[in-house]
Amino acid sequence: MLSTPSSREALIRELVRIPSVTGSDREDEAARFVHDRLAELDYYKKNPSHLMMLPVENPDGSVTHTVAARMSPTRETKKTVVMIAHYDVVDTSAYGDLAPWAFDPDGLGRSTRTL
Repeated sequence: MLSTPSSREALIRELVRIPSVTGSDREDEAARFVHDRLAELDYYKKNPSHLMMLPVENPDGSVTHTVAARMSPTRETKKTVVMIAHYDVVDTSAYGDLAPWAFDPDGLGRSTRTL
């Protein structure tokens, strides 16, 4: 799935294309995308309990989800790596006139070249 730079770029482009604006009805799509792509990895196929979609109750009473995942080391170690990320979009207004391309990495690139 992520064995080449081009496959990693394609994955990121696919994630960026999800209009996961906070509070929108599509906010959860990014969480589902991340969860489903991780679930394709052999490690999570063998250890499905190490990958979870956790509900988060928002102040307005709506429920969205976040992804929690862990990987156990293959050998004894005293080191731990913790990764935390967020994948929702607070707002696209900062893009100004480019807002229509906020979720289109290719279109955004073409649009910025004409400025």
